[in-house]
Amino acid sequence: MSLDLSAVGYKTHGYELKYDWKTAVLYNLGIGARRDELDYLYEGKGPKLYPTFAVVPSFGPLIDLLSKTGGSLAQVVHGGEAVRIHRPIPPEGTLEST
Repeated sequence: MSLDLSAVGYKTHGYELKYDWKTAVLYNLGIGARRDELDYLYEGKGPKLYPTFAVVPSFGPLIDLLSKTGGSLAQVVHGGEAVRIHRPIPPEGTLEST
């Protein structure tokens, strides 16, 4: 299956991700936070978020672009990604990606 090249230059609409401490804790558990890392698992201590949470908002636009081009997640090779964190990610908030 080939990719639809007419999608070159396509821009997605804004995707909004609202998250709270429960989402933060679930993410931290999902990537392997352990019991001795309470700052990442207990709402009474934050919770802190790992910097890798910054890539989560890109999932919405990625799925949109894959459907536009005729691709699938099975065809994606993730070559690399860079995240620059200037301050800790808050335990709740709203993030937008396009």
